[in-house]
Amino acid sequence: MDFRFSGAAATKFYKLTRDNRGRYFAIVLDGTALSVPRINEPIPGGNVQITGSFTMKEADDLAAIIQTDALPASVSIIEERIIQPSLED
Repeated sequence: MDFRFSGAAATKFYKLTRDNRGRYFAIVLDGTALSVPRINEPIPGGNVQITGSFTMKEADDLAAIIQTDALPASVSIIEERIIQPSLED
């Protein structure tokens, strides 16, 4: 799924992705995390691509939510967690 930030939002998103490479961020609507992609690399220029194991319906639904002009989009860190992997027997 692809979308684009412009102007100040693109600059803010680039700085966020540059400073948080390898970490996860959540796309949240009404308190519900819709997607939690990993930041693989800094994203300059505002062109964003989210990849993963989505069904076509999940990808279409997420794209519709992100692309809806009526929804204000902001980037903010509301919680940060470090999760360590574990092996269970």
